[in-house]
Amino acid sequence: FAPIPHISLQGQFNRNHFNEVAEPAVDKTVDLYSISARLALNPRLQLIGFYQRNSENDLSNYNIRLSWEYQPLSYVYLVFNRRSFDNTQQKRQTEDHAIIKVSYLRQL
Repeated sequence: FAPIPHISLQGQFNRNHFNEVAEPAVDKTVDLYSISARLALNPRLQLIGFYQRNSENDLSNYNIRLSWEYQPLSYVYLVFNRRSFDNTQQKRQTEDHAIIKVSYLRQL
């Protein structure tokens, strides 16, 4: 869905059916819900976000990225990630990450 060129939204639903898996054999249905958005102030400054939820264990993940093209083909990226997962030792864990990346292109 893109009402104007500066905004784009997308939603997605995936249903996965598993028949007679694991030990003992069980049938299971797992749903994944996701939404993503792209917001652009102009072609050089954009905010992109992605969120996903897993119905099996009620875990969610997200990724948010701000990109700025400060010179032609030279960028600054600021990225935030959160990942939730189940571990065998601790039932629920999350990882949070923040990343800054700077690229510079010089043409000869």
